[in-house]
Amino acid sequence: MKIFNTAILAVCLAWLSMSPCQAYTVAQTKTNNVVLGTSFSITVTSTTSTNFLVVSIWSNTVAANTLSVTDSASETWTSTAASSASANLQQTFYVGSCASGVTSVTVHQTASGASMVAIFREYASVGGSVISAQKQATSSVNPATSGTSTTTAGAGSLVVGVGSNDQHSANTWTVGAGYSNFSQATVNYGGGTGNIMIEDKSPGSLATQAATFGNSNSATTVVSCLFNPATAAGQPNYVIVY
Repeated sequence: MKIFNTAILAVCLAWLSMSPCQAYTVAQTKTNNVVLGTSFSITVTSTTSTNFLVVSIWSNTVAANTLSVTDSASETWTSTAASSASANLQQTFYVGSCASGVTSVTVHQTASGASMVAIFREYASVGGSVISAQKQATSSVNPATSGTSTTTAGAGSLVVGVGSNDQHSANTWTVGAGYSNFSQATVNYGGGTGNIMIEDKSPGSLATQAATFGNSNSATTVVSCLFNPATAAGQPNYVIVY
């Protein structure tokens, strides 16, 4: 029996090394904004334990401004690097393996007299993920692009693209090539319209990554490509529990 079990384990490990990881699914996407406020809440459908949560934020103030996220389960939200363009601030936060029953997420900023908009997204089948690779750039072309990462993401993993812009003229953003689940949220304030966008994909093979967004008027846009790097084909970008 011991020999039999060992043989089965060897076959399973070989299969995992050749096969892409299980594809993720989007469980929900929610948005909200505030005009001239230091915080606002996003009401979400009760989350499922171990799912992966992401909140991407845009604010129209960079100076003396720190963004943060809290939720109804008092979880710790990990921040990615902030980026800015034209005095606007973009930053993404995540929880790698969330608690069950989160029903509210609150976005905060320390600057007074600023406006914010945010997108919340819950992903299933990628519990335990982290975002430790981030390629970002300010882009004024169509499509707007983060540029290409120097690190690779594994097949079947989750790659998230985030874009933001302070729109002062008519512009249309669309999902980037190879991505899906595009969502956009806006906040209208006295000086213009702030935009935050999110999209995602699952690579078919081990490869470097880039995020792009269709950008009809080549408006100045901050684009970030976020993922957990893998260094070998078949290496998962999240924890498999078994």
